Amino acid sequence: MNYPIINLKMTGNNLKEICQDRNISVKDIQAFLGLSCVHTVYKWFRGESLPSIDHLYALQELMNVSMSEMIVGNLNNSESRRTRSPKNVNTLLNSMCWIYNAFELMILYFYKPNGITKEGLLRYFMYYSKIMELQVT
Repeated sequence: MNYPIINLKMTGNNLKEICQDRNISVKDIQAFLGLSCVHTVYKWFRGESLPSIDHLYALQELMNVSMSEMIVGNLNNSESRRTRSPKNVNTLLNSMCWIYNAFELMILYFYKPNGITKEGLLRYFMYYSKIMELQVT
């Protein structure tokens, strides 16, 4: 069994990818953690240093991932761990938004008939159905 070691470069790349996937900027991280400058974050991304445990703990909230998903070491298989694709995540999020909006419109239609017409409801479904088909392919 190998002694567990954190790979600084791969962890830095992983943090950078997670931020890019979630549209989190270096300035966002700086503001969230209360850092005096962005250079610290760039050092993390380049693999020159690691965030402190406190910063990792806070970053998991900002990035919506666990600390173990942020850190890449010699014991975890980074290929299987990073199987999520930004395209798949975006498609899933868009689908969820579409379902939520459709549900909201149906409630409006059935409980407040003056709020939306039947034609408006059908146009919405047709429009977003076409968008979802484009995103899936």
